[in-house]
Amino acid sequence: MKKLTAILFACTMFICSAVSCGDKSDGEASSDSKTKVTTAAEETTAEKTTEKTDSDNKDDDKDDDDKNDGEKEDENAGIVDKEASDDVIKEMNTAVTEFAEMTLRGDADELINSMYPKNIADAIINSEFASSFEDASDLMGSSNGKLVESKAEKIKELNADALRGAEKYFESVADMMSVDKSKYEVEKGYYLTMNIDIRRDGVRDGGEEEACFVYIKDDGWKYVPVTPSELVELLERDGESQDSESPAARSDD
Repeated sequence: MKKLTAILFACTMFICSAVSCGDKSDGEASSDSKTKVTTAAEETTAEKTTEKTDSDNKDDDKDDDDKNDGEKEDENAGIVDKEASDDVIKEMNTAVTEFAEMTLRGDADELINSMYPKNIADAIINSEFASSFEDASDLMGSSNGKLVESKAEKIKELNADALRGAEKYFESVADMMSVDKSKYEVEKGYYLTMNIDIRRDGVRDGGEEEACFVYIKDDGWKYVPVTPSELVELLERDGESQDSESPAARSDD
């Protein structure tokens, strides 16, 4: 599960990288994005492979501690500090189960639609980027795979800034794909740990992965494998951060 989710993560990160270069010309952004397609998977795999080695290196202990301190400082960015209700837990369990079942089907178009609004998904499906999602789907799909268990854990509600950051993310990808930048109204969202166990050829393949799920009005839940703080950073970059605690503040917009 770890390897497959890393590949899925790479599929999204190449577009995130293009979004971060939004001040470039369309031609330059497109070229940079195409390059990211060929490197994101290798970089993600390399990071996961060297993570334990780095933590065991005594010479890097201080640097690792500083990095961890920085991560702790941002761990609450973009989320609301309250317990998820029973209804939310049920809704997120359903979303995680649907995602797990989708990975077993290995349908690239379905994967893309699970991550982006319809007009963006249609553009990606008909673009040069579709092959990356097809490769990920081929690796994730399994005709003899069986879902053993799936559930959402450590569920945290996204605050207004993170929700607006998600909207900004979709708007930026729409610009990149040269499609009509529709108003993507993200009504709610959660950051959680997906705990998924799948059995393939009698071998149990499972793992835990963190991700955001956001609900777009008239388009449903979308899987966004980034952190809330990364969504908030999209606003901070453009000076739009509200530093708000609760999504309820969005009702005043």
